[in-house]
Amino acid sequence: MYKQTGFQRVDPKRVILDRITGAIMSTVFGGIILTTMAIATLTVHLGSEMAFDRFFWVTLVAWGSSLFLVLAIFILNFVWPRLKYNATFWRLGEDGLEIWRGVIWRHQLSVPRARVQHADVVQGPLQRHYGIATLIVHTAGTQNSSVGLVGLTHASAVDLRDELIRQGKEIHVV
Repeated sequence: MYKQTGFQRVDPKRVILDRITGAIMSTVFGGIILTTMAIATLTVHLGSEMAFDRFFWVTLVAWGSSLFLVLAIFILNFVWPRLKYNATFWRLGEDGLEIWRGVIWRHQLSVPRARVQHADVVQGPLQRHYGIATLIVHTAGTQNSSVGLVGLTHASAVDLRDELIRQGKEIHVV
């Protein structure tokens, strides 16, 4: 469907980058969850030996649920970036920039060339390492006044930015 209409994918390195950032966030949240469980377990069980017998099953279920949640977060952070990559397409047409994205909720964004105020290319440290960037297009208006396209190669993002700005100037010339 997309290939017939001239849509392009973002760079596949975006999947790697999203997995790395997901792993970092998963480690932080997993550490918080497991540390909280350890503190709660020690707090309950240091009171008396009878508390250990009484809360054994509750503690076992809580630990099992926590470990399941941490494992689910890690798995989701491995699978979700690929799903996001497979659902993101863009093209620069005569009317402007079109972006299709969304795994569960699909968004079809259209940025008319005449509405483009300015555009930025942004790179964080990991993006710079992998050679990808985010193009942010700022438009006139209040709703969706800035639209981001994550995962372009840096060269593509710069070229797309320059093309949008150049064509925007041509449209505004009277």
